[in-house]
Amino acid sequence: MRVFLSATLDDLEALRESGRIRSLLAGFAATPPLVDRLGLEREELDLALVLAAADGSRDAAIDSGLAVGRRLVIVAELPEGDVRVESESEGEVSLPEGVDMRRVDAFLADAVPLELAVADREELAWFGAQELDLLT
Repeated sequence: MRVFLSATLDDLEALRESGRIRSLLAGFAATPPLVDRLGLEREELDLALVLAAADGSRDAAIDSGLAVGRRLVIVAELPEGDVRVESESEGEVSLPEGVDMRRVDAFLADAVPLELAVADREELAWFGAQELDLLT
């Protein structure tokens, strides 16, 4: 199951240092009820899920006191058994056991740090899993 996870800089640093995020992660996935409800093509649906995860990342950064930073999304492919569906109709998921770097396909992030309060209008840049050091 492809998941788009809201992340913080601390999450990415944990991945870089230990190869794993051990804490609970929240994000989004294309659950069948969500796919049916939205009726979007896969590419459009993935974009909507990425933006939802980016909003979660932005909110977490603001809640931690940051005014400037990057929205960070982890894109991972996981066995369905590793993913807890929190809301089928909204595509909300969580990873109670965190995620291992070997499952990460890519990162999506603002190309440069932005004022987080207005960051939702900017496109996210794609970074391969091997480019983690560019983001931390």
